[in-house]
Amino acid sequence: RPTLAKEVKFEIERGVFYYYDTITFRGLRSQSKEDADAFFVEQGALVRLKQARTFTESGLDRGMASLAEVLRRKGYDEAEASVAELHQDDETGAVNVTIAVKEGSKFKVRSIRTEMTYAGKPSEFSTITTNVTYSRLWQQDFAQALRATNFAQGYPDTTVEITQTNRVMTNH
Repeated sequence: RPTLAKEVKFEIERGVFYYYDTITFRGLRSQSKEDADAFFVEQGALVRLKQARTFTESGLDRGMASLAEVLRRKGYDEAEASVAELHQDDETGAVNVTIAVKEGSKFKVRSIRTEMTYAGKPSEFSTITTNVTYSRLWQQDFAQALRATNFAQGYPDTTVEITQTNRVMTNH
């Protein structure tokens, strides 16, 4: 309901300011701790201030999601990050967290076999040998490039279907 007020007073009681005291990563091999820390705390400050290390549950979740996404883009398609331990001091606000990282295996695209099917013509096959790091982003880019190429050749309704065969993991 509409309310008219001439004066409004708020009383704000300061609570505990929670900040990252320590962040530990377990299972992180393909990235430095400093790079991984950047997903959780501000980097580049000359003085290590608490305000740059603010802890929130949503910030922790975003940091873990971002870390896992970066690992996936590096070829670790099954990468995950989760909280292994979380200790929060309600007196001082210090938060100590251990993040378990499961990188999994790294995936590479060794070859690409394309099959082009045009109405009324026999299918055309070709194989491209490559050694690129696989990620879902790479897969989207590759599919978009195929659609764009075929669009330019007069096939605007081109669809791309990608099937993975012979999925083999590499060791870094």
